[in-house]
Amino acid sequence: SFLLDPEHAQVRQKYIAKRESERLRREADALRERSMSERRKRLREELKAKEASAAAKAAAAAKPKSSSNEQQQEFVEKLRREGKRKRQEYAQRDAEAQREVDMERELQRQQSKRKHERETKERLEERQVRLKWDRKKVKPSPSEDSLAKVLSDKFGDVEHVELLGKKGNQALVTFVDASSCTPCVDFYSTSTEMRAKYVGKRKEEEEDKLEQKEEEDAQRSQAERDRRLRRQFQGESLEDRRMRQAEEREKLLQQMEAENDDSDKETSTKSATGESDDKKTDGYTFSQRQQKRESIFPLPLPDTKEFSGMSPLRVLETMEDIILAGISSPESLRQMKMSINVG
Repeated sequence: SFLLDPEHAQVRQKYIAKRESERLRREADALRERSMSERRKRLREELKAKEASAAAKAAAAAKPKSSSNEQQQEFVEKLRREGKRKRQEYAQRDAEAQREVDMERELQRQQSKRKHERETKERLEERQVRLKWDRKKVKPSPSEDSLAKVLSDKFGDVEHVELLGKKGNQALVTFVDASSCTPCVDFYSTSTEMRAKYVGKRKEEEEDKLEQKEEEDAQRSQAERDRRLRRQFQGESLEDRRMRQAEEREKLLQQMEAENDDSDKETSTKSATGESDDKKTDGYTFSQRQQKRESIFPLPLPDTKEFSGMSPLRVLETMEDIILAGISSPESLRQMKMSINVG
């Protein structure tokens, strides 16, 4: 009771602080005891047993020599340090393992969340179409309510309509049922006022199908042209083919010479009316056009080792093969030659 006296206030504060420190230490020990793994508990019990055994041996020996006591104390201290190091090592290992487990769980949670969001978005896009209309042809511009009413009457119930773009001529329509999208897109595919397209993954699939169809149509068209060409020249001999090609070249040369003559007449007419020769026409002066006209035809035959010893007709045929190779497929050229050889 003397600690309650005012003159012992300082002593009383120290006493209270000491009791609080002991209480906190006991709570920390209890918390450490609860969070301690079974392995650490076994290690602690083994250390306590070793310490007790060492103390018992020291007491049993009861040697008066101070050197023996010092050795025992050093051995006990060594055991304590080793135990402390082991506890820290196991604690760090357990903490790292727990962090790895937490990170793995968080990664799985994020992946599951992203997968769920992606699947939800894909399911929503299966029920959506994007509309775009011509503002000049569709007047007044439709509102969300008017679009919802028109589309519901034609294709099925509409869940939501959202206007897009700054111009106000686009809308994202969400149907209640995904089966309403295809009739909507097909209905507006030939319209000149409004167009409808799929959204998301379905749009990519439809574009791939359309591209594949276009490629198949192009292949069929090319095959049909090749068949018509083979039928057209099926009975033509090699000599007839050469004569036909020579006639076509002659017609082409005559046509181009006639065009040049017309250009000369036009230039002469302009010169007669007092127009300057240096005045540019279509980006060229008269002198430039004259040089260009004089340098085009007739084209000289190539004078190289590759064409040495060939007749003019054979040179023209070789040049024709080189030119056609750049604008026609090798398969088409091969089929054309085979059909001509067969004929």
